[in-house]
Amino acid sequence: MAYLHPTSPAGSKLKSPSVATERSRSPSHDGLQIAALLHALQTPACYFTRGGEVLGINDAWRAYTGWRVETSGPLQWIELIHPEHRYDALSKLCATHAHSDHESLKCRLAGPRGTSRWFIVNLHSVDAGWLCTCTDIHDLKEKESELASRATMQSDMLNVSVDCIKLITPHGNLLHMNRAGCRALGVDENSGFGMPWLPLLPADVQSDGNAALACARNGAFSRFPGRSVIAGKGTQYWDNMLTPILDADGKTTAILCVSREVTRERAADDLIRRNEERLAIATRAGGLGIWDYDIAADALQCDESWYRIMGGNSGNPSGPINSIGEFLRLVHPDDIDKATEVTRGEKEGNAGVEYRIVDSSGEIRWIKSTAYLQYENGIARRTVGFVLDITESRVAELRREEWLHFISHDMRSPQSSILALIDLQMAAEQSMPTPDLLGRIAGYARRTLALADDFVQLARAETPVWSLAEAHLGGVVHDAADEMWALARARNIVLDVNIGDDVRVARVEPFLLMRAVANLLSNAVKFSPRGATVTVRLYDVEHGYAIAVSDHGPGIPAEAQHELFEPFRRLRSDLPHCPSGAGLGLVFVKTVAQRHGGSIELYSRPGEGSTFILTLPGTAPPDLAA
Repeated sequence: MAYLHPTSPAGSKLKSPSVATERSRSPSHDGLQIAALLHALQTPACYFTRGGEVLGINDAWRAYTGWRVETSGPLQWIELIHPEHRYDALSKLCATHAHSDHESLKCRLAGPRGTSRWFIVNLHSVDAGWLCTCTDIHDLKEKESELASRATMQSDMLNVSVDCIKLITPHGNLLHMNRAGCRALGVDENSGFGMPWLPLLPADVQSDGNAALACARNGAFSRFPGRSVIAGKGTQYWDNMLTPILDADGKTTAILCVSREVTRERAADDLIRRNEERLAIATRAGGLGIWDYDIAADALQCDESWYRIMGGNSGNPSGPINSIGEFLRLVHPDDIDKATEVTRGEKEGNAGVEYRIVDSSGEIRWIKSTAYLQYENGIARRTVGFVLDITESRVAELRREEWLHFISHDMRSPQSSILALIDLQMAAEQSMPTPDLLGRIAGYARRTLALADDFVQLARAETPVWSLAEAHLGGVVHDAADEMWALARARNIVLDVNIGDDVRVARVEPFLLMRAVANLLSNAVKFSPRGATVTVRLYDVEHGYAIAVSDHGPGIPAEAQHELFEPFRRLRSDLPHCPSGAGLGLVFVKTVAQRHGGSIELYSRPGEGSTFILTLPGTAPPDLAA
């Protein structure tokens, strides 16, 4: 077949390439149909043999290529394809199955002066050749290319970010993820995504992630802490922020997740937390309370240990302390200036000041406060410091002074008297009868021994650990009464011991408890008139037991009673014939009672005698056990 003639004007005639047997021959019926079809199509179309030789081509293709005259010589279909696409097109054509009716490919067609446009090329099997029809998709391809370019730019932009950026479906599948996200989760950048996001996270994080995803799915911003673990790398920690992307109706169409790495911040926070814990442990171990005062704002901030120190036995001052004025309510009136001075930083250097406070129970305690002053532009702005309860050391210092006085006066006085008697005896003109001399020396010696015994007993009562034992309290009371029997008989005083019929057993330090009861009986005997009766009773009280010692002495005025249990305070020293002593006996009794977890109380009126009641709990405090 040399020509395919449509029934159209000569100007529309399509010329096929010449063949070797070119003769004038009538076109076949099928050829006329194909020619008519090519002429009718408004888009590029042609017909070529299985070998690729073009037998007919329409005006639309000619117009596209810019041909103005008929071509001479054979034309191959592959020459109509843009050079860059010829290999793919030829491969497609060669791979087409012999019985295939239709194939298609996207490629550019060769155009004038190197121009080209994109088409969808459809190949339809007709007779012994191919009918090729083309649909212009160039504008669509340009749009796709533009969109792809924009997508690439956006992807490159996202890949520059060190944050992990993910686009997630409302149901949690990954639509896209930048390079940082792929590296953090161990996902191939070319994976195409589509996989569920949460399973890529550690199992212990997925629950929080699922809750945040549900919140974002419902249209609300959410966040959760996460971490990622990649083999060969350390653990990374993330702050995951999920922002819903909403349509015009407010429905979530996608979720933008930005994960910011906070590994360094977490490490810094952990370091700060550990330092704060160490500081807190150190301050607790050292008994320190920390305070921070903003001078200009008059704002005082204090930690828990500070409140505990200032609260004393109550454990907390009455209400929060937020200013100097509120703080000074705790300070002893005589020490307000000193406390204000150290807190406001009015003293140069790292000043240390001691002052007294009065807690809610009325107890007076000593506090040492040290402050560090901070300046801004030469102006004092802030003081930071600590407080330390030094009450025990102050009491110990006072006790040491009292002991020194005791040793220098009470203990030395009898010895000095003995030496004076010996000196007098050695002077012949002032000598006294030997019995009188020995009697006086014996009296002074007994006084010294009694003082030493009181001192040793109190020291033993103050030892940190006691040896406790189950003891019959009635037996302890009887032992104390037996020890005082001789003293009572010498003064013709009757000891009335009433312990009842019940057996009362408690875990106590038997010897020290017996000495405490004996001290009470000794005082009662010494201060009772001759021929009187001293009563000692043992009975039950709520949660424990009580031992009461009553006498018929002169009684004790109320104003003097509060001093009786202080060291070196003597009982009724203003009375005639007052028994001598160092004032340690009742201190010993108080110490024994309190160390057992009990108490000592006094009931007395002038002229009506006195009753001392020593109470003991049913169980001993745990810190007494050896």
